[in-house]
Amino acid sequence: MHPDGVTDIEMRLWVAYGLIALMLVATAAGIAYFRYNRHDRKYLRQRQLEDQKSRDRSESANRSDTAN
Repeated sequence: MHPDGVTDIEMRLWVAYGLIALMLVATAAGIAYFRYNRHDRKYLRQRQLEDQKSRDRSESANRSDTAN
């Protein structure tokens, strides 16, 4: 330690700050993951995918009907 004040951060403080930052990032990622995978959101995404597939099938059927 320097007599004119603290100019160096000890290694254990760097490790502590790093762990705190890691915990904050993990918490944010966990919240985002659980929000994305909520049941109602999964159901909505599934319905949208099924609706899109249905539209694609009907469009391809209409194209093949008009081609004949």
